[in-house]
Amino acid sequence: MRFTKIFGVCLIAVGIALLALQIAWMASGQVRTQPTGKNAAHDYKRSPYAGIVGVALIAGGIGFVFMARREDEPPSRRSMR
Repeated sequence: MRFTKIFGVCLIAVGIALLALQIAWMASGQVRTQPTGKNAAHDYKRSPYAGIVGVALIAGGIGFVFMARREDEPPSRRSMR
């Protein structure tokens, strides 16, 4: 129970950090320099994966925090103990 909540809070913290990183990248508006030659036609912008993974981690962390068993709950009938 306690491990689940701590794990959920850690996931939320990492998700917020990744989301903040993505927002900082988008707000700065910087684009990587384009190389000359064969690959000059490609647009080298930053990928949105940090923000997507950040949102997924936040959602997963919230799920872990709220789905963790509470101390005042009675033990489950399907418990392995």
